[in-house]
Amino acid sequence: KGICPDGWHIPTYGEFLTLKTYVKNISNPLKEIDQGSGPGLGTNETGFSALLAGWRYSTGEFYRIGDAASFWSSTMINFSQASSVVLGWWDNKFYLYETTSIEYGLSIRCLKD
Repeated sequence: KGICPDGWHIPTYGEFLTLKTYVKNISNPLKEIDQGSGPGLGTNETGFSALLAGWRYSTGEFYRIGDAASFWSSTMINFSQASSVVLGWWDNKFYLYETTSIEYGLSIRCLKD
């Protein structure tokens, strides 16, 4: 709450599932041009412009900077887990995880209401 501007929200698991279906489980159209390599090279055909910013562990260490884009959904699974999305440099898959520890620091995308 309070992260996105008025009229915007953090996407739900269901909204990310709709996006995954729209891009046919292919992440390259979501990644900024030249983010990733080989079969995981971004094309940004959707204008989503994902940057491979990695994530932060609960210890404060950063991981996968330049290798993966990770985004929270607003769907909480329980008091310590929420669903998330990962787009990697290594392939063109759209990974949608139902359970990710909320102790991690992931990026946020806001979606217009």
